[in-house]
Amino acid sequence: MANIIIYRLVDNSIRIGYPADATDLDIEAARVMADVNFPAGASYRIVDDTALPTFWPFQGAWRDDGVNLTVDMTEAGNIQQTRIDKAGTVELEKLSLLELIDDVLRPIDKQTIRDAMVAFDPSTAIVPQDLVNSWPTAILA
Repeated sequence: MANIIIYRLVDNSIRIGYPADATDLDIEAARVMADVNFPAGASYRIVDDTALPTFWPFQGAWRDDGVNLTVDMTEAGNIQQTRIDKAGTVELEKLSLLELIDDVLRPIDKQTIRDAMVAFDPSTAIVPQDLVNSWPTAILA
């Protein structure tokens, strides 16, 4: 357990500052770190690193309301949708190349991937793990 500095952006997303020497931050060290690394007048606070959400794959969806660090599930769903779209696009490109060898099965495989990309619904997720569990197996099984 160590103290870290949380810098809050305008959209309440956060950036995390760790001391370079892995020691706990005190108030003065945090001020120096904020002055050097963060925009002038930035909102920041010192927290224990155990206050961070534990699910790192959706760090871009972490939010700070000034009291708690939480995961914005709408943003986490957007992150997961982007990952699925990118993975699906890569799979489609790969199948297009393989179509040169086997032109019978590939169109069916490609449609399965397209359907999986469209079918993903992040709105049903309650916690980040739900998003991971909903990864379409047609894409990168």
